Amino acid sequence: MNDDQSRDGFRHYTGHFTSSNLIRVVNPEAFETWCDFRQIGFNVSENEQGRWYRLFAAADYPGWPYVNLETGRPIDLAAELAEHLDPRDTAQLFGIYGGDRLRQRTIVHADGLVETIRFRMGLAEEPARDLQPARERDVAER
Repeated sequence: MNDDQSRDGFRHYTGHFTSSNLIRVVNPEAFETWCDFRQIGFNVSENEQGRWYRLFAAADYPGWPYVNLETGRPIDLAAELAEHLDPRDTAQLFGIYGGDRLRQRTIVHADGLVETIRFRMGLAEEPARDLQPARERDVAER
């Protein structure tokens, strides 16, 4: 195998891949309506612990939505998702953006705290971390 060949299967990947961990939500009907509005796909499974969702970006959208498709204005996807999360769960939104080998994981807590970790495959450097509230508000209001 030479330098131009892949060892990890994603080295020359030029598309986009998104997924999440399994999450529970407070109000399934409102959450599913929000997913449809934001064009976020989901799979549902149920067990004795409740109804679980795995999210993914729509096939025609290049990654997680970051703008309102009707107005073109930026959206705070993490803040919107936090409003739906079951307080026992943390959502992890994964993204692989192929051409530049960028990998991103955004961790969303139900209280609005968001942590984003970005790194490039094959580079021996520390991942960039960004820890901040999803939006400016008093967490105690929840």
